[in-house]
Amino acid sequence: MRKQLLILALVVCFVPTAGSAVVINEWVSNDTSTDDYEFIELCGTPLESLDGLSVALIEGEGTGKGTVDRIVDLTGYSIGAGGYFVIGDPNVSPDIEMSPGFIENGGNTIVLVDGITVGTGTDIDTDDDCIEDMSIGTVIDAVGYGYGYSGDDCATYYGAVALGPDGTYDPAGGARCCDCTGEWGLVCMAATEPGGTACSAPDYVVAWATPGAANDCFDPTATDNPSWTGVKAMYK
Repeated sequence: MRKQLLILALVVCFVPTAGSAVVINEWVSNDTSTDDYEFIELCGTPLESLDGLSVALIEGEGTGKGTVDRIVDLTGYSIGAGGYFVIGDPNVSPDIEMSPGFIENGGNTIVLVDGITVGTGTDIDTDDDCIEDMSIGTVIDAVGYGYGYSGDDCATYYGAVALGPDGTYDPAGGARCCDCTGEWGLVCMAATEPGGTACSAPDYVVAWATPGAANDCFDPTATDNPSWTGVKAMYK
């Protein structure tokens, strides 16, 4: 009986199928201890070409607010057979490997762009008012994060949904629940790496980061919200 109740407490999400638009689906920017589990995950139609698309990271703190810190060109790549594509540290087995620390902690905006028209170092917010002053191409999706203190960080460029703070910190990361089309919520900071301690809803939508796989979503209406990883471990 207990096993049945635990399984019912999980959200039933479906893998991406043909017709799913490419979106930002999950990210981790501030994992536990050394930042070596960072990633940005896209979700879309399996095997869909990413030609012409780029992921841009826009600074949200200090005197460099609005500076395009990094651009990752996705031309020549495609969404994986499972419906996901990962840009990240070597530890997450990414499709595009980046150096550890490639995503900054603190205020930042992650933007998925078609036909990007700016380069790294461009200041898209010249008056530092947290509102972009120029186009960077066709923005397909955007999500931001930060401490949430007014004036100290910007995380809403190009209509981005902004997450944070997580207590008094910037969030470890965020995820959509369910994949591709769901709303954004927090990823648990303590559980972003293997061996971490799982968190629970309603503060977090997932207890475990899952680069390249379906998000491990909680059911916010359930009173008992274990992660699927925990369920599997309990009943091996």
